[in-house]
Parts: sequence; structure tokens; C-alpha cells
Amino acid sequence: MITLFKKQSFFFPTIWGFILIFLFVIVINTFFFLTIHPFLAQTTTVKTSCLIVEGWVPDYCLKKVDSLYNTGTIKHIFVTGGPIERGSYLLQYTTFANLGALSLQKAGIPDSVISVVPAPLVIKDRTFTSAVSLRTWFLSNKITLTDANIVTLGVHSRRSLMVFKKVFPECNLGVLSVANDSYDSRRWFLSSEGAKTVITESISFLYSLVSYQ
Repeated sequence: MITLFKKQSFFFPTIWGFILIFLFVIVINTFFFLTIHPFLAQTTTVKTSCLIVEGWVPDYCLKKVDSLYNTGTIKHIFVTGGPIERGSYLLQYTTFANLGALSLQKAGIPDSVISVVPAPLVIKDRTFTSAVSLRTWFLSNKITLTDANIVTLGVHSRRSLMVFKKVFPECNLGVLSVANDSYDSRRWFLSSEGAKTVITESISFLYSLVSYQ
């Protein structure tokens, strides 16, 4: 005789089991909300005279670069970045590398200190492409990079450092995260901009962590 159903037994949480599961979820979520932003927005600088600046960052990040230059310790600034995909017809330059470099020049940093290293247009892995373009530029110009600090925005910093270290394994690299002023970093989960930025960057970091191992 063919049977279509069979009797099975399984464990189902009691009321105390549900309470324990609920408390566990609360603890995990609280831990995530309190720790993920400082984890991603890493600042770990090294002693160096070189800066690698991601050219897509907003102007207040570039002001930080200008203040670092004015300390007298910075001798070389390498500005990276791919094509500007919107509004490029209205601008003198068409890449974020060029735009960032021009902004730094307008801030008063001498042109002789700044090197523009544009990257090609890609659909994904833009940070990795910028890092590879920078390494290719160094090789083409017969320059050896031994150490540098990467300057970038907010929660992008840990991923930038990880990717650049993958491309420059022989270099002593640090990173400086400039706070994103579009939301309160301590309460990022209370604003749409903060939530979108942190969650998106968390996913991107995990993707890069798996892809570049």
C-alpha cells in the first residue's frame, strides 16, 4: 500500500525558548549596530610622505588632504579615480582623478606634488581597478612605492585598504577615514543615507573579502 504521509516528531521552542531566541537576536543586532561603523571606517595610518587620494571623495575630504600637506610632511600625492559618469560634458576633466587633482591644486597644493592616475570605466570592482591602474602607472614611470596612506570617505576605508594591500603586497600602507558628514556616524541606522551607506558598504566589503583572497 502506497502511503502519502508519515508521522514525524520535531522539537518546537517553548515560551522560554522563544524568549531566549528573541534576546539573542536583539543582542546580535545591537552588537552589529554599535560596532559595524567603526569597524568599516578604519583609520590606521603609517609614517610616510606619500598620500593616495581617491578622487571621488567630496571636497571636505580634499580639505583634509590640504591640511595634511600643510604640515610639511607630505611630498607626493597620487590621485586615483575612474570616469565621471554624470555631468562630464560640463566639466573640464572627465575623470575623478583629474577632478580631485584640480581641486587640490585650487586649494593651494603645488602641481609638482600631485600625480593624476585615472582608471578606466568598469561596471564593478572600481577600487580594485584604481589600485591596479596606480600600480601600472608606477611601473610605467619606474617609481617604487614603499609606503603611503590612503585618504578616503567614511566606511569605505577598510575595503580600500584591503584592496590596495592586495595590489601592493610589498608596501606599508595605512588608511585615513574622513568622517561622512551626510549622517551621524553614531546613529547611522536612524537616517536613510546612513543606513544605505553602511549596509551597502558592508555587503561590498564581504564581496571583496571573498573575491580577493
